Amino acid sequence: MKKYSLILSCIILFSISSPAQKTEPTGKPITPYNIPINGLDQFSAQRPKGSPYIQPMFAQVKLESIPTKANMRYNAYSDLFEFIGIQNDTLILDKIDDFSTITFLGSNKKYKLVTYSNNLEKGHKGYLIELYQKGNYTLYKREWISFYPGKKAKTSMEKDMSPKFNKEIDAFYLKDTNGNISDFPESKKQLAKLFPDKKETIENFVKENKIDFDADADRIKIIDFLAK
Repeated sequence: MKKYSLILSCIILFSISSPAQKTEPTGKPITPYNIPINGLDQFSAQRPKGSPYIQPMFAQVKLESIPTKANMRYNAYSDLFEFIGIQNDTLILDKIDDFSTITFLGSNKKYKLVTYSNNLEKGHKGYLIELYQKGNYTLYKREWISFYPGKKAKTSMEKDMSPKFNKEIDAFYLKDTNGNISDFPESKKQLAKLFPDKKETIENFVKENKIDFDADADRIKIIDFLAK
């Protein structure tokens, strides 16, 4: 059964459509950046500024379900992984559980395909970076890049705005003992709300350790505290 699963995974891996050939349900073509071309009509001669990638270059990764290594890069705008296919073309990796853990070998950066909730959406399936894990608690990070299509100036007093990709502030998430993944608390009040039975202990911990909820090191301290 394991051998069959591995063979099936490899077939899926190398049968994914190229981004250049991918289409929307309406039949409109998608650019290599996975952006509907109609969003760039006014600036068809302009390449968007910036990049949808945190790291534009392909790098070697390890997928836990496949023994061979592959070259990939993460598209933080579309929340998709791209890889080099057997015909040296760029393909999109399917978001399936067979490929749920992707680790870049050089940086040891580990992406996990998980279902999580944030203040905008519940039950979203996407990639989060696993930063720290202790006991049943895990600290995750989401890298965000937004796309702004740009616009033509309406008056002579304005200037055209070119389409661009923009790196946004990273978002952090917490996985609890029930396996739920949601926004990492940004204050003592939010943390106590998540764990009302530990309210007094949390207040003492935050005060004694002078916890800064915007600091990576202190987020790890919070995980250690919760895992006790």
